[in-house]
Amino acid sequence: MIVQENNIISYETTDITPEVASQWLMKNIANRKPSKAKVRKLAIDLKEQNWVANADAVRFNKNDVLIDGQHRLMAVIESGVTIKNALVARGLSEKAYITIDDGIPRKMHQFLAHANLGSERRQKVLAYLMATMCSIEKEGSLAGIKHHKQITKSQMNKWIKLHETEAVDAVIKSYIAQDAIPFGNPSTGTTSWAVAIYLASQLHGDDVVDGFLAGLINGNENPEDPRNVLRHWMIKQNSDHDKNKQRSLRKNLTAFNKCFNSYVLKQDMKRIRLSKNEALPELVARQS
Repeated sequence: MIVQENNIISYETTDITPEVASQWLMKNIANRKPSKAKVRKLAIDLKEQNWVANADAVRFNKNDVLIDGQHRLMAVIESGVTIKNALVARGLSEKAYITIDDGIPRKMHQFLAHANLGSERRQKVLAYLMATMCSIEKEGSLAGIKHHKQITKSQMNKWIKLHETEAVDAVIKSYIAQDAIPFGNPSTGTTSWAVAIYLASQLHGDDVVDGFLAGLINGNENPEDPRNVLRHWMIKQNSDHDKNKQRSLRKNLTAFNKCFNSYVLKQDMKRIRLSKNEALPELVARQS
């Protein structure tokens, strides 16, 4: 128990069941508008048993009004999962509300310094790759790429523990390509290519991907070699003065996959055709 500004602040640990959460939310009368996306992510972590206690309390002020924890309580109800031994603080000053969540939220890329990528920008690319791959694996196809923002930090952390070496390698190779042939917006370029390189390496192995990238970076005398076609597409994109025409992440990935598939199938191609709203092309399987 702590006495502060004539308020008696008490702390306890208790299990938050869906029934308890419903009761406490009835005291949620002066809080900010909840985020459905945040509730959904917390509910996923609860369902998948990824919940980690971090001593962040559910807080009530001296009038027994809930001032912090609404998203956790809604997630308990949505998931139907009880949070065990949750910390609860009661009796806080009414002024405490304006100090809650006043810090800078930690983003996933800030937890990736151990990957030794050399820059925060590269850590951001790795974090995007992690979220995208979790989403693709959950969906079972490239269509899952559009749901990457729904992936939780816990899901990403599980994924990177299994695939860190390959994922870091894909990020490094995407920057090698970017440095050799700058293409459009480096942000969307390296990010989409990290995803493409990772997927291609998983399906065809490093030797095939390295051969594709070597031809892309160095070029050759065959103008219809898929690597040359992609190389010239990238150069043209980079030289386009109308920045509004820079290719999106989705189109970069589409272009890579089309050219990589032709390379694997040993087929020449004249140009990259991108149709509006076309589905992302899946990578072809290894040829025997």
